[in-house]
Amino acid sequence: MTMDSLKRIATACCPDSSAGGIIHIDASKLAEFQKGLSGKKLLFMKGFGQKDWGPLDSFEGFLKFNDAEMLKQIQDTVKLYGLTSEDYVAIDGDPTNAGFQVFVYWVAKETRCKLIWAKKLPAQTLPEEAQQEAKDKMWAGVKSWATALGPFNTKVYFVEISHEEQDREMLRVFGNGLLPRGAEERPKFNAPVTFFDYDGALQVQMKKGDHHNPVVEAYAREVKGYSDKGPMEFCAFENAAKGLVIRSLLRPHAQTNLTLLTGGGQASVLEVAASAATGGVNPDTELAVFPASRGKPDRDPKMTKVVPQWVK
Repeated sequence: MTMDSLKRIATACCPDSSAGGIIHIDASKLAEFQKGLSGKKLLFMKGFGQKDWGPLDSFEGFLKFNDAEMLKQIQDTVKLYGLTSEDYVAIDGDPTNAGFQVFVYWVAKETRCKLIWAKKLPAQTLPEEAQQEAKDKMWAGVKSWATALGPFNTKVYFVEISHEEQDREMLRVFGNGLLPRGAEERPKFNAPVTFFDYDGALQVQMKKGDHHNPVVEAYAREVKGYSDKGPMEFCAFENAAKGLVIRSLLRPHAQTNLTLLTGGGQASVLEVAASAATGGVNPDTELAVFPASRGKPDRDPKMTKVVPQWVK
């Protein structure tokens, strides 16, 4: 199926934007969309994207490895944040699996808020055919969310993130050397990266060691712990940068923001550390982290629990 045909499907599913469906926000429409965030609340959500936790509309899979008290605390935090149908939940191009996505589904059902599905475009240096194939997959992915949330008439905003912008953010925050100049090929997704070999904004801040907030200190330790064990994977830095870019494009324009993590891998730890240490979030009021498990204690990060001050 071509991108044009998928666009026609997307348009057909929402001839009236008040009836839900997909609204495509490309670069030419981003500024206007950002203006529309004024006075609105934003909830950024991340976590484990499990495929084996059962249906999207059930917490059964989550509760196999996490207790009911954690589930209640997550739900209570969202309720206290007070999303309405005028507000937004944002995810960074995740598919409709049944990992943390069960919370996205629950939020949409409970609040009738809108969904921002932000996805990185393919690199402009790729052959045109490869770019088209990637874009077709993107449209299929966002359409799956529109279908899943259709019963709630959820408006789904497909916000494009440029490949080049994500790379710039990755190099700024984690170090220019991550993409060697003159290299003919991009590093493979699992290429080893020794964290302190680079001098990005996060490494510079961590080397100073001058952390005035316990959350920043805790996540600096988390990253150092990863680093002490050996190299990290290149894809973790890419994925963390994607979350940072999305937040930087949306956060300044909204009334309030909250980042909610229900578990997550190396990328989530890097993103929290970077956003808290470099000013991307206020760790006292804009961050909630629940150390959920996917049932792999030897591989799951030991994430420090964070509860916003307004919840306590």
